[in-house]
Amino acid sequence: MEASGYIGVCAESNTRAALWDAMKRKETYATTGSRMTVLFFGGFNYAACDFNDPNYIVKGYNKGVPMRGDISNDPEGKAPTFLISALKDPTSGNLDRIQVVKG
Repeated sequence: MEASGYIGVCAESNTRAALWDAMKRKETYATTGSRMTVLFFGGFNYAACDFNDPNYIVKGYNKGVPMRGDISNDPEGKAPTFLISALKDPTSGNLDRIQVVKG
């Protein structure tokens, strides 16, 4: 039995240097399942209705930062919220959940 997984890297270009720099900045996600495409935003002003908006990606950038960004100016006592989208691999089964692991 072999263990395997995939890593997604949000890099500026597909060069060795850009990929390495993105990994050092932790601009990554990983899966042991299908090869999905992930968008991940964090901020303090997301509402449940934002994801149902056809322009949720625009709201993701306007109300927070993408996975490679730093959340700053946090209101005291307010926890961040996340806007996450995962697009399944067309050759694999459906996605049944997204698990966020805080490191």
